Amino acid sequence: MDSRFDFIVVGGGTAGCRLAKRLSDTFTRPSVLLIEVGGDAADPSLRIPYDRYSAAFTRPDYDHGYVTVPQRSLDRAEVPYARGKGLGGSSLLNFFAYCYGAKADFDRWAEMVGDDAWGWDQTLKRLRRIEKYNPKVPEGFHHYANPSKDDHGQAGAVDVGFPSNVEPEAVRALDAAVAFGYPISHDINTGNPIGMTLLVSTLDNRYRVTSASAHLTNKPANLTIWTSTRAVRVLLNGKRTVGVELEGGKKVYANKETLLTAGALDTPKLLLLSGIGTSQELASHNVECLHELPGVGKQLQDHCGVIVAASFKASFSIRAAFDSDPEKLCLARSQWLKDQTGPMTHHNCSSAVGFFKLPDLSETSEFIGLEPNAKSYLSDVSVPHYEIITNGPPPRGVAVAQDESVMTLNVILMNPQSRGSVTLRSNNPTEGPRIDFDYLSHPLDRRTMIDAVREALEYMKTPTWANDFKSFVWHPDSSADADILAYIKSRFTPIWHANGSVMMGKPDSPLSCVDSRLRVYGLQNLRVADLSVLPLTPNNHPQSTAYLVAEFAAEALIREHCLEMGSSAEARL
Repeated sequence: MDSRFDFIVVGGGTAGCRLAKRLSDTFTRPSVLLIEVGGDAADPSLRIPYDRYSAAFTRPDYDHGYVTVPQRSLDRAEVPYARGKGLGGSSLLNFFAYCYGAKADFDRWAEMVGDDAWGWDQTLKRLRRIEKYNPKVPEGFHHYANPSKDDHGQAGAVDVGFPSNVEPEAVRALDAAVAFGYPISHDINTGNPIGMTLLVSTLDNRYRVTSASAHLTNKPANLTIWTSTRAVRVLLNGKRTVGVELEGGKKVYANKETLLTAGALDTPKLLLLSGIGTSQELASHNVECLHELPGVGKQLQDHCGVIVAASFKASFSIRAAFDSDPEKLCLARSQWLKDQTGPMTHHNCSSAVGFFKLPDLSETSEFIGLEPNAKSYLSDVSVPHYEIITNGPPPRGVAVAQDESVMTLNVILMNPQSRGSVTLRSNNPTEGPRIDFDYLSHPLDRRTMIDAVREALEYMKTPTWANDFKSFVWHPDSSADADILAYIKSRFTPIWHANGSVMMGKPDSPLSCVDSRLRVYGLQNLRVADLSVLPLTPNNHPQSTAYLVAEFAAEALIREHCLEMGSSAEARL
């Protein structure tokens, strides 16, 4: 039997959960259907804070299990690419980081799409509506992080805050940053992220905060959620979108609009399966082209990085003894499952992170070869060139001796210039998309990563580390460009910030897929509201940006469909 709803949201991930909840909470109470291919993700163990770095690698039941095609600039390596599967999407598997990005990111975004609504001033207002920000910093650390309550939202759905305690490795990393000469940022979420700080996270000290836990815990009656349900194509009547078809042939219809929030890999896949793309590409998979839209699946982007690891004396870390003791781990996990207390709430809870500029990057031939607008943007004082995360994920596969501990330093490229694509492997909806980020194909990406790794290694040599430092475990053979690049290729990691594959842009841009109101060009009643619409990769961890896009979509839909008509909220729209 076919079904009908006012709005259909396809994809119960970070953006989709928020969008569905915002629409269903409005005064007119429209009927909203949220479709998610994964399960309900109700397993409480998914929210254990200790597992912040391991969930993406140890929970294949909540991961799509995607792998890229061989990457031409990585010696043909195929890169595993985790994508959350279940209500909450990748907020089930991410590393909790909550960063806005640079003011210049959003002003550049607004310029690229021709709409000031995406600029920093309006973005900041939306971000404050999303968050429930706890500015409390652990005692004794206000010289490293000291956000003002007035600069953040207090009434949003997403809990954001600092750990209740700071692990000694993070303390040492912050002290070393000062000794090295890195600037300190007391709040990276002010529009200028430059500097080292204590990471703020989507964590309430007892639980991982997912989009599902933040938005779907108290589900209104007018919101219907179908899990373990796959949408296989968008239904078109001419150029008007009328709903979606599900696996098995069931059709579901939308009275008002169909909203795609399946993410930067699966949203373009669904559009292509629906006959929305280029006729040549679709014909190769026996898919009839119903709407020519050349940009679908193009402009795919991601941050990427490399891990450097060093061994220290065992006394350097409180993690090592805990991580290596199966009995302690078992007892702590049981305690958390019982009452959400104990070691699982504070191990892996703290990390020192920093966003930095490379002072000589603008003098390189790789930078000089950019277009003027790109050079101007990357030269802005608030736009970093790389990020470092200390005390992060342990190096997988490294045996740690009893008399030592290991700390990692993740060096991450900001502002990637490389562009890839998402295409179909076949017309079978159950088969994953063909994913090609084309990592490090742009010369500036290679130049930036080489120089960033070199600088990060110098940071690791500051005297602050000396008393406990033993040796590098993962590192380049030398500081020469060729050796650093070879090392980057050998220890390369994606950062899982896929975006840009259904790009927002002006109507005269040949690769634009949606307008600044997220409406798919040339089609009625169809919008995309996830990270696939981004015209650039922000200088952040884009969990906050996924929420931002969903919030923007909700506000536009509420306004255009008069969903708050007659309520006190109407005046605020």
